[in-house]
Amino acid sequence: MKLTKVAEICQISQMLAIILHQDKPPETAIRHVVDNPQVRGIFLVDDADKLAGVINSHDLLLWVRIHAGMTPFKNSASTGKLRRLLFAERIIDLARGGSQLAAVQMDTSLGEVLDVMFQYDLVDIPVLDENGRIVNDLRLSEVLAFTLNQTSTA
Repeated sequence: MKLTKVAEICQISQMLAIILHQDKPPETAIRHVVDNPQVRGIFLVDDADKLAGVINSHDLLLWVRIHAGMTPFKNSASTGKLRRLLFAERIIDLARGGSQLAAVQMDTSLGEVLDVMFQYDLVDIPVLDENGRIVNDLRLSEVLAFTLNQTSTA
């Protein structure tokens, strides 16, 4: 599995993530998730259609709690993160700083994919072409299915 490449899995699947421009209001992402319950990934792009950030479900849940007037869970976020989510005007404000690095390419190994997913707390990760544009997504469920298939045929 460490040598298996992203291309072996994600070329056979349809992308289920949504791609939004980074300057859209946060409510846009919420509306897309509500209207498309199968969506697991929210990927943000800049004016050149290059990956600008990724929103993980944890930050989305915190945003909802804050805007519903609920207090965040104890130890769930730093003061800076809470402030960022509270005053978010653009959808990019919901993305963790540096999340534009939470991506892989077709020749990335599944071991590296799992490392990135874990580091950024993602269940869906963008797959980029050589120009930094999103060409597909790779979901944790696909990695799990592949792993189960490999262990059952071994």
